[in-house]
This record gives sequence, C-alpha cells and structure tokens, in this order.
Amino acid sequence: MITKEEFEKLLDIELTEQDGKLVYSSTLDISIKLYQLGVIVTELPENLRVIGDLILVDSDITQLPKGLEIEGSLIGNGLKIKELPNDIKVKESIYLAESDIETLPNGLHVEFTLSVANTPIKTLPSDLEVKENLYINGTDIEELPKTIKKLSGSLIASNSKLKKLPKDFVVGCDLILGNTPIEELSEGLIVQGITDVRHSYIDDLSKIRGNLRTLISDNIDTSVNLNDIFSNTECEANVEEITTDKSSNYISFTPKNGNYNIYENSLGKFISFEWGLFKYIEHEGDYFKVELINGSTPFWYFAPDKYIHGKGETKEEAEINSAYNYTYDVIEQYQDLTFESELTIREAIIFYRLVTGRQGYLVKHFFEKYVFNFLKVINKETISTTSLMCLAVVENTHKVIGEYLLKNLTLKHSTALCSSGKIPDFVKLPKELTTN
Repeated sequence: MITKEEFEKLLDIELTEQDGKLVYSSTLDISIKLYQLGVIVTELPENLRVIGDLILVDSDITQLPKGLEIEGSLIGNGLKIKELPNDIKVKESIYLAESDIETLPNGLHVEFTLSVANTPIKTLPSDLEVKENLYINGTDIEELPKTIKKLSGSLIASNSKLKKLPKDFVVGCDLILGNTPIEELSEGLIVQGITDVRHSYIDDLSKIRGNLRTLISDNIDTSVNLNDIFSNTECEANVEEITTDKSSNYISFTPKNGNYNIYENSLGKFISFEWGLFKYIEHEGDYFKVELINGSTPFWYFAPDKYIHGKGETKEEAEINSAYNYTYDVIEQYQDLTFESELTIREAIIFYRLVTGRQGYLVKHFFEKYVFNFLKVINKETISTTSLMCLAVVENTHKVIGEYLLKNLTLKHSTALCSSGKIPDFVKLPKELTTN
C-alpha cells in the first residue's frame, strides 16, 4: 500500500494527520493531476479522508483503500473497480457509471445520487438507502431493495432488467422505465415529473398518480377519453397538448385543484406543487406545512399560485420569503404611490425588486441588513416609500429607484433625493445604517 509520503510526492500535495486519518482539506481530483503532472496513480493510501469530492474518473485505480471517508461525492465514472470497501463513508453522492462495479457494500447510505448506470452490477444491497436519485439504466438489476420506497429525485431505469416497482412507490421527479420488462405499474404509485414507459410492456397507465408534467408512451390509445384512463391522477390530461409521432405519445397534465394536488398512499400524504413534491402535514388557506419526501424538519410554504412560493419556519416568514421569488410583472399596482404611501414588508420587497431588477438574494440581503433593523428601531410593521428610498441611498440603489419613481409614478419630488444621494433630515435612521 502506498505511503503518505509517496502519495504526497506523487501528486505534489500535502496531507495532514488527524485522529488516525490522512486528511486532504479540499477536493482531490486525481484525473486532473494525471493531465497536469503526467503521473499515473494506481492506489490511494489507507484511512484517507477527503474534505471535498474525490474525483477518479478514468483513472488507473483498481481498488479503493480501507477507511476511505469522503465529505463530498465519490466521482468514479469509468473506474476499473469491482467493489467498494465495506467501511467506505461518502456524505453526498456516488457516481460509478460505466465502471466495472459488481457489488455494493451492505449498510450503504447515499444522501443524494447513486449512479451505477451501464455497469455489470446485478443486485443492490437489501439495506441500501438512497434519498434523491437512483440511476440503474443499462444494468441487469431486476428489483429495488425494500428500503427504497421514496426518492425525492428521479429513478432512471431505462434499458435495465427491472421487473417491478415497490408498492406505493413515490418519485419526486422523473420515472424513466423505457425498454424494460416491467409489465404493470405498482399500486399507489406517485410520480411528480415525467413518466416514460416507451418500449415497455405497460399498457395499463391508470395506476399513475401525481402531478405529471409529461407522460411518454407508445401504448396509449388516443381514441378513448384520456381523463377516464388517468382518473386516478387527480389531474386532467391536456388533450390539446398530445403529440403523436411514429413511436410515442406525449401527454401533459394539469392539476384539477389549481396549483397543487394532495395524494395519499400507505406512506402518508404528499402534496404536489409546480416546483416539487413534498410530504404533506397540514395547510391553512395558501399556507402549507410540509417536509421533504425523505424527512426533514417541517417548514411552511406560502403558495398562493404557481408563480409565487416561499418557505420559512413560520407562516409569516414563508410569506415574506415568497416576495424574494416574485416573478409577476405587476409594477402597475404601484402607479398611485406617493412619498407618504405605506407598504407592508412584502409589498416593499416586491416593489424594490421590480424597480431595481436585483436578484432575490441581493434583495434579501438589503432588507435583512437595513429595512428590518430600521423597522425595529421605529417600531413599525410598514415602511413608507420615502424611507425605503432613503435606505436605498445606503445601498447605492436610490438613483434607479428615484428615477423610476419620477418617470413612472406620481412621486413628483424625487429629483432632489435622487441627485443628491443624501438622506433628508426628517428621516431618522439608526446610526449603524448611515455609516456609508
């Protein structure tokens, strides 16, 4: 086995020793080292800990060492390894597509993505856990382990030997089953994204539930009422968007309940929005208490329509955060503003973002650093247009706001503020906000 000193010299890197581990404090890209230094790496030292990703794509490594720990992802596409060490620890994802992998260790937990696409692997460990994406396309895998009941991302199994899906299976994104021996879909199946069953034996599609963006199949009889076929989806088949070519039918779906639907199987209730699928807890009007499909601390979503959404620990925080993602072009609603107009926090955020064109995270920074502190000092829950402009002076966005107000709104006295860049005496700001 290669020593610490030999490995350091070979790759021109430095390892530190901590708690019996050889630690590399960043992403370790063996592939790029090969191209940069012209060195060939055939092995890694034992008890190696990589703080970032470990990238071994197309390297000459044929075996991974004992005690390997990776804080990021293992990226080993094309590797000539047949197995992973039993004690390997990877915090994020494992990518082994096009590799020689044949077996995975028991007890393997993958937080994000596991890809063994186009490899000779035939079975998955009975206790395997994958939270987000599972790619088994081009493999001889026939079934999923019982421990995989929900994926917050996609299952890609096209051109595999997968024969069935688990009962009440939940897929938060896409389900790709094209060219597989699967004969029927499982009861209680919930799919949020695209469902592709081309060149499969599946001809009964009525078991599919969920807010399907698109269903792709070559077994759909378009002469019958599609909404009868897909009655369990709680969505309406968009007949006008059917496209038929020589091999496939493409059908889009729209929710029957506005911008969301709630589905239920033995695993619980799930709520489908335009932008994702969540575990449903409760809702009050446009406020939805949810958690991630594979578990998380519950949080609130504010979702009055498909264009507006925000999350937070409370309903109030969720509603405010939704303003940072506001996508409507509705500046017209502010055309009657005056300097004395009072805006709610949410109105102020939307107004500021629409006028300045700033990205959501910059708007959030401005409000958290200046506006919220200002409102706390003056003990108010609303802010005047004048005060918002004055705070914008601190951020050097006052000119664009002032110019816009002058040109487009009824604020006839913005010229002085806009040109001077000074905060009027009648506006009292906290000292910490006027340091600029």
